[in-house]
Amino acid sequence: MLKLQGKQLTSQTFMIEQKEIKEIIIYEKNNIIAKYLIFHSELSYLNEITSSDEAYSQFESRYIEDFFYNLSGDDRWNLYFVFVLSDMDYKQLAWDKKVFIERKSDYARKTVIAASEYENNLEQRSDNETRNNKVLKSADPSKDWTTVLSENGMLLCVEEFTTKNFKLFLQGNKFTLKDKKNIKELGSTIKNKYANLKISNISFGTAYREHCFEPSTKLDFSHVNLLFGPNGSGKTSILEAIEIALTGNVHREQIGDAKKTNKVNSWDGIITFTNNLSISGLPSSEEKKLRESLFYENRERKIDKLNHAFHQYNYFSTEEVYQFCFTPEGQPDYENEFQKVIFGEEVKTIEKNINRHLEEVEDTIKGLNKNIDSHQKQILIYSELLRKNVSEINLSTVVRSLDNLYLRDDRYISQLSTFHNTHDNNLERLNELLEALHIEVDYFDQYAGELFEMKSLGIYTFVEAENKRTETKLNLNNIDQTLKNLRSTYTSLNEKIKSVTNKLMIRKEQQESENNNLINFNNRINYVNKNFIYFSNFNKVTERLEIESKYYELKKRYDYYVHFVSNYKIPEMVNIPIISTEKTEKKRIETENRLRKLNVQHEELLTAILKEENNNIQFKDQLKQLKVIGQTILETNRSIHSCPLCGVNHSSYNELLVNVLNGMEGLQLDTSLELKRKEFSLVAEIRETANELETIKKEDTLLNQITSSFGYLLKYNIADDFISSHINEQSNFRIIFNYVNKIIVDTKDILSELDYRIKSLESESYSYNSVVNFVQSFKQELGDSYIEGQIQIDQMLSNLNAKKAEFLNKVQESLSEMRKLEVELDLLQEEQMKVVDEGNKYRVQHEVYQNQLNVFSKWFVFKEILISKITYNSINDINLSSWASDLMEVKNEILLLKENIGNRKNYSEISVRMKDEERLIASDKELLKVCKKAKLVINKLNPLSDYSSEFLKNNISEISKKFVLLHSPREFSVLELNSNNKLIALRESSNKIEEVPIHLMSTGQRTAVALAVFFVLHISMKNAPKFILLDEPVSNMDDLNVLSFLDFIREISANGVQLFITTANPNIARLIRRKFSSLEDEFRSIKLSRTKNKKIHGEISFYTPHIEEPVKVDVM
Repeated sequence: MLKLQGKQLTSQTFMIEQKEIKEIIIYEKNNIIAKYLIFHSELSYLNEITSSDEAYSQFESRYIEDFFYNLSGDDRWNLYFVFVLSDMDYKQLAWDKKVFIERKSDYARKTVIAASEYENNLEQRSDNETRNNKVLKSADPSKDWTTVLSENGMLLCVEEFTTKNFKLFLQGNKFTLKDKKNIKELGSTIKNKYANLKISNISFGTAYREHCFEPSTKLDFSHVNLLFGPNGSGKTSILEAIEIALTGNVHREQIGDAKKTNKVNSWDGIITFTNNLSISGLPSSEEKKLRESLFYENRERKIDKLNHAFHQYNYFSTEEVYQFCFTPEGQPDYENEFQKVIFGEEVKTIEKNINRHLEEVEDTIKGLNKNIDSHQKQILIYSELLRKNVSEINLSTVVRSLDNLYLRDDRYISQLSTFHNTHDNNLERLNELLEALHIEVDYFDQYAGELFEMKSLGIYTFVEAENKRTETKLNLNNIDQTLKNLRSTYTSLNEKIKSVTNKLMIRKEQQESENNNLINFNNRINYVNKNFIYFSNFNKVTERLEIESKYYELKKRYDYYVHFVSNYKIPEMVNIPIISTEKTEKKRIETENRLRKLNVQHEELLTAILKEENNNIQFKDQLKQLKVIGQTILETNRSIHSCPLCGVNHSSYNELLVNVLNGMEGLQLDTSLELKRKEFSLVAEIRETANELETIKKEDTLLNQITSSFGYLLKYNIADDFISSHINEQSNFRIIFNYVNKIIVDTKDILSELDYRIKSLESESYSYNSVVNFVQSFKQELGDSYIEGQIQIDQMLSNLNAKKAEFLNKVQESLSEMRKLEVELDLLQEEQMKVVDEGNKYRVQHEVYQNQLNVFSKWFVFKEILISKITYNSINDINLSSWASDLMEVKNEILLLKENIGNRKNYSEISVRMKDEERLIASDKELLKVCKKAKLVINKLNPLSDYSSEFLKNNISEISKKFVLLHSPREFSVLELNSNNKLIALRESSNKIEEVPIHLMSTGQRTAVALAVFFVLHISMKNAPKFILLDEPVSNMDDLNVLSFLDFIREISANGVQLFITTANPNIARLIRRKFSSLEDEFRSIKLSRTKNKKIHGEISFYTPHIEEPVKVDVM
């Protein structure tokens, strides 16, 4: 509801059917801004009228319709019907009932409120109350962060992270604000210059989006300005022209991917305000800071936040709506989105930059600690090396081990002897000698493995090795001969196994054939015994076969007759003669044509009736309006006695009023009655004709069935001479039907007799299937002239048993022979496996001896090499195991000496490295100190969530009120913070309160939350320009929410705020026009489009509430 100051207001009370309705009308410039119909009701009555659509329509017709028709033009769009319930009834009102009422928008917008809400909402309040002190401004997080970071030389944290700046910071560079001066108190002249700014007009100049605007384009504005047109027609460009003129930037070009283009803003236009103040071109840095201080009370003059504040308090764009309702990742983080709505995306970006720098600081701290730890460990290693005294170089052990090796070249021993008690200046020459000796020793080392292998075999000298090699060769020859003999034995056994296997297979085949013959004779003998009764009574076998054949043929014919009687026994058919159906067909076609014509006449008559009824409805509507006009005239002038409609005089005003009402009722005639009587008669004739057609079709069907029945008798060849002689056009169907019934009775008797005989034979085991099998099995033995008798059967059994005994003897002989062959085969295979096992054993032994010979060959190659290298005369007496041990000892001693020499050489180098490590630790600790301080400073900054929570906590009541006004139907009663400090909405239904988080709201309801926060912010900033730019604010709302939003911004507008609204939806544009046309010249509709040269063209229209078309049109 509108809450206005200084508007004309009238109210009066009407009684309609003993129900009181209070009418409150709000005027401005003699135009109706809104009309409220206040209806106090009980919950029971409200439930009654919302029980059905019909009941609610009747209520609307009785209580709202007349008020609606008394208004005209756009005034009808501003009629509100308010149901007022007691607070107790309102709490008990079902949610679906409330939705039902508010969704019904015929005649008026409707709502249901509690009595306490009615008392608060209809009282008038001033502009100062609208911008009341209950709305608290939000603290400025970017201001707080910038101050703290600048004081600590860390202002780089508010910018996007770069490795270069971070390195400069670690190197000791300070990042602070260059300009620390505050704006001094401004004179009253400057304050007045920028006070209560509203836009009068804008000239776009030549530099701003030259592809959109002609250079001379100028656009004037009113108090409420609607910019509408298709997407791409320039609506947002006009709003952004205002934005760039005031702030020097376009927010949309400073976020996301657009920011990466580094686009330079161009603006040389002029914006003029209603106080005749004009500003041109882009504002300087000083001008920006001045405006930021005056408009948004930011006097710190640090970083440029003018554009951010402008979007926070004056410009609600589609980006805010979209980001609050949708994200590419799915459900938004609404705590994060609230922060963007309250503080803007730039502040969120600053916090993100600070957190990114904090991550880098923490990573650097971890890296520095890791480096310090690594340096300290290295210092410990170097200290340990320095603490170790380099041992005296003692060569006696090496010389002694070289003597034990009997090396022929003694130059190594003689040279090493000169290095006893050496000093560092001889270390290089000693190291060269040791390296040469190491190469010599490595030459022998390649044979050390063979020497130790000899030891594992118990061989210590070359003499023992030679004896062992001779013995191994002899053993290897013996094994070769044994393997040759075993292969010969294996081949002989294999030939014998093949021969026995072939014999066994032949015997098995013979055995299988003889077994099959034996089984065959057994089966024949068993069958003769089983079917003995058939052999002894063959006449009954023959009789059973003949009866089966006769029964089948007779039953087939019987079934055909029964089918005929069952399918064609229709009562009507027996009395219908067999006649031609041509006459019936002709009669059916004539009746169908007559019925078709009657149906066409009926359709035409129904159309005429519908047309006449529509005329009657229009007449009733006109009569009702005429009645309202007459009542209105009489109510305004109770002194007249003559009828204002027909001029007839009456004795009194009351008599005149009664006659006007009764006379109107008498005029309500139904002119469609005569047509309806004709339609009733025509329907009766159609029904009679349809029955006649049905009778004809039924008779035709019966005739076709009779013809089909005779065809059936002829098709299956069951029509005897009598039937055939009576199938003609003159015969009656009853004669044939009775004759067939008689045949069925006679045939049934015969079938009964045959069935009795069949059952008798089957009781004696002469079933049809067994008899047929018997005849087919023994057809060769029986022949065509079988003589019944016991002698032939006995002889047959005797012959069969004799053949069975013969085959049985053959089977026994085959089995005996097979067993012998199987035993012989098993013995041969067992002997063959023994040969295989013995051969495998000798082959393994052969491989062992062969490997030994290979080793011996290596040993004797080494012997030849050793003879050329050592001085010992009897080489065969050398203990090779001891010699190999001395070789390993010399090698280890050489390596130890070389390491000792290296340690002495590296002593000074290690000392230098250790000092380098200590310098690195000192440097890292200084950086660590800087990073820890930076981490402490950043961690002391309050997070953005604390600021947004504080703002919501301080202003939740005002945000909740705005939200409730902005969404319809009013599903939620209040917004509040829950125990987790999260914003939720409360839904009251069925004496239950349900908490609903933001993400479970509809898109339109979430948009209402974002708008509520925006409007609270705007109200909180008293010095902000007195205009609001709303770019596509209702794009995500349904029709009912759009109406709530328009009602809300009408209140904002009525309290002195200039509005700029854009939409691409022509229906929304028409709705806005109807809501604001009461402002007349203070509302203008600017329809935008693109011309052929792609320049923006605007058609500016002005309206009055009572005229549909614009009263004045200009061109931009």
